[in-house]
Amino acid sequence: MKKVLFIEAAYLKGGIETFILNVAKNIDQKKFELYLLKECEIASIESDFLALGGKIIRITSFSENKIRYLKDLKNIIKKYNFDIIHINKNSLSNPLPIIISKKYKVPKIILHSHNTNPTNGNASIRVHNFFKHKMKKYNLIRLACSEKAAHWMFNDNDQYDIIKNGIDVDDYKYSETSRILKRKELGIDDQLCIVSVGRLSKQKNPFFIIDIFEKILESHKNSLLFMIGTGELESELKSYIVNKNIEKNVKLLGSRNDIDELLQAMDIFLMPSLYEGLPISAIEAQASGLPMLISSTVDNGVILLESTEVEKLESIPEKWAAHLLKLYSKSIRKNTADVLRKSGYDIKNTVHLIETIYSQ
Repeated sequence: MKKVLFIEAAYLKGGIETFILNVAKNIDQKKFELYLLKECEIASIESDFLALGGKIIRITSFSENKIRYLKDLKNIIKKYNFDIIHINKNSLSNPLPIIISKKYKVPKIILHSHNTNPTNGNASIRVHNFFKHKMKKYNLIRLACSEKAAHWMFNDNDQYDIIKNGIDVDDYKYSETSRILKRKELGIDDQLCIVSVGRLSKQKNPFFIIDIFEKILESHKNSLLFMIGTGELESELKSYIVNKNIEKNVKLLGSRNDIDELLQAMDIFLMPSLYEGLPISAIEAQASGLPMLISSTVDNGVILLESTEVEKLESIPEKWAAHLLKLYSKSIRKNTADVLRKSGYDIKNTVHLIETIYSQ
């Protein structure tokens, strides 16, 4: 049995955490013993990962104490003798897992790109670009969720493979019965329901989502906006909503384990992100048959259905609102599971590729 360490899980659940959990749920654990590295006291997917038979390893936070983090990392890698270290990253602002894994001769080191920008500012971009160049000399297995994510993380001559962010398609398959039941549970009658899924962070553009929705309310006064996710902007966002006097129409649902059911109840999905790799939430929305409007900065590889359309990020809220309503008016909800499978987004396909890479 091969020992695999996933790096790393954060306090808030995002695309990386969802990917790791989806792999852990479906991988052959008779062949692979799974470990998860966390810097926080309680990782977002910790209980689920443990329930699947995985093991959790705590490390000092890199941002809080870099020297202690380095010492911990060395001790962990020496102690456990991992066969594979699968490093899932948005950027190379912290290259130490790669450097230390190489130093201690871990047999297989995977660098997996999940985004097209760091999550913490311009300073990280400069650090990322510096270490990106330094990574040329490292013999790594390079994976990315999209071409844009690959170009962000890797150098021009680096060899890499695209691993699609697969999901359990059947969990999201559209059902009119499920839709009726969930809308009843949520207290929804015939209102137009708009949904966004993602961390309440700058990347996801949450204040702009509110601005767009405010314009929707001008013509659809009973509309509801459901925002699924938590993040550092949550408190500020709540004040922004109250100041606009639309708190009765905006539902901040926090982190949820029933996203597949919630998507059944919705009418349209909104994603005006500043940047994205290839967002799992967009795959989930299309698997549920939802029409979706995304920003021009989102990798167009995410577009799997005719009911997914693009609006320029710089467009004003009025234009976004008009486009959203037009898309909603012409869309017919249907079962899209087979389209997702044929496009390679079934988690079984993703895990087969991962297992092949681990076993080589």
